[in-house]
Amino acid sequence: MLKVIILEDENKAACMLQDCIKAVAPDCEIVGVASTLKEGKELILNTDIDLAFFDIELPDGHSFDLLAELPEINFDIIFTTAYSKYAVNAFQYSAIDFVVKPITPESISNAIEKAKKSFYFKQMSEKISNLVENRNRSDEEKRIILQCADSIYYATIKDIVRCQSDNNYTHIVLNNGENILVSKPLIEYEQMLPPFLFFRSHQSHIVNLSYISQIKKRTYQIVLKNGDIIQLATRKKDQLIEAMKRA
Repeated sequence: MLKVIILEDENKAACMLQDCIKAVAPDCEIVGVASTLKEGKELILNTDIDLAFFDIELPDGHSFDLLAELPEINFDIIFTTAYSKYAVNAFQYSAIDFVVKPITPESISNAIEKAKKSFYFKQMSEKISNLVENRNRSDEEKRIILQCADSIYYATIKDIVRCQSDNNYTHIVLNNGENILVSKPLIEYEQMLPPFLFFRSHQSHIVNLSYISQIKKRTYQIVLKNGDIIQLATRKKDQLIEAMKRA
């Protein structure tokens, strides 16, 4: 049995979350519910838990503040958030599971299954640290966690040269020459990476505008500073030229 706690200040949301967990995850036991950071900290320090559902804004502060006070984080965390897409990107950068409110049984089921299958526990402290530190970094300086089958990489956004689709996987090419294969489709990175810095040049490619050295108008190719040549969709040529002017 997975021992679960909930940190949620809205009673209706807490009850709904409990009902969803009970309905979709019979192997999860809810061992506590807290509505403030103080209650949450006491619950965590005095209860052996495997998984926690955290709301972001509590009456006495943000759940990040609580996490920063814990001596260690040896349990998995799934955030429940009503935040904007921009804030959701912060969770994606840190490879931390989140469920956007209003929650549904399906979204809770998917999040719990992902937690069970991941090797999350050992890296949770590092992921939380990355999430908290990213709040004080510019978009270009934010770090993104690239989680592979057997490894975890940390990359600064501005160091990503390009992303290339490989069916349901994505190759992330960094400026140091590393090519990292991540088990996420390209569209997730299109939604995640800042649009003022990255451009979807083709159905199979996303490119960092700052690494473009040449656009070949006749052959519809993009030449990058590292020597890579990637395809440019015909209908994207004018959009890319405009994006380069703004970059």
